[in-house]
Amino acid sequence: MKVKSIFIGLMAVGAVAAYFACTVVEPYQQAVIFKQSSSEILKPGFYVNVPFTSSIQKMDMRTQAYTVASIAATTQDKSNLLIDAAVLWNIQDVQAYAKATHADPAQINSWLNQSIAQAIQQAVSKKTIVQVLGVPSNSFTQSLSATLVQGAQQRGIQILDINLQNIAYAPDMLSQVYQSMQSSVNSSVNQINANGQQESAQITAQGKAAADAVINNAYVQAATIKGQAEAKAQVIYNQAYSKDPQFYAFWRSMQLYQELFTSKNTVLVVKPQGQFLQYLNSYKP
Repeated sequence: MKVKSIFIGLMAVGAVAAYFACTVVEPYQQAVIFKQSSSEILKPGFYVNVPFTSSIQKMDMRTQAYTVASIAATTQDKSNLLIDAAVLWNIQDVQAYAKATHADPAQINSWLNQSIAQAIQQAVSKKTIVQVLGVPSNSFTQSLSATLVQGAQQRGIQILDINLQNIAYAPDMLSQVYQSMQSSVNSSVNQINANGQQESAQITAQGKAAADAVINNAYVQAATIKGQAEAKAQVIYNQAYSKDPQFYAFWRSMQLYQELFTSKNTVLVVKPQGQFLQYLNSYKP
């Protein structure tokens, strides 16, 4: 019974050892087997690894995506930004990748964090905030990819694309940006008000000048018409007087009597036989 138990235990240990010794490399993978003094690249397939003498690390040959978040960068005009960059990469040289990273993608991610942050910081420092926001993403990221080519080749990978996912002001810049925007808006409002007041003054002055011109022209026309009317009336009076001077003198005297005797309190000191009363003295009922 005791021997049977030992046998069963040995079988279990052997099964576990066999399980861990067997490795399947999927079609989308390659693997590297590390031995004490050498390494070997394994293609997709089934492999048996001797425990404690070697180890197998699998490598995913598909395109990998990694995000480098919150990269702090300062533009040429001293604007502090936070930039997120998404990176697509894949393994290009299996031997170089295995040698540089021991088939550990975490080492690639660590290198991407540092290298892309430095590349973005250097590129952004040479541009103003307007240029950073205005540059098409593909041209900007192509220049970034070019700076990483050598380091990527040394690690056996290829940078397929770098996409700037987000560009935002750093928290310490938000208040400054708000104040700058508020100042710009206030300046624009003040300029618009000043222009409006200037145009209003010009329109008022033009309207007043036009009104004055109309009034002056009306006065001139009125004076001209009045002068013409008076001249015409004088001509008529003269014509009438020349036709019957005696009647005209009588009519003028009647008008004068009417004007003077309108009030009962009118007092005249004249000679009874004077010319002024000649028509009244000549009246005989």
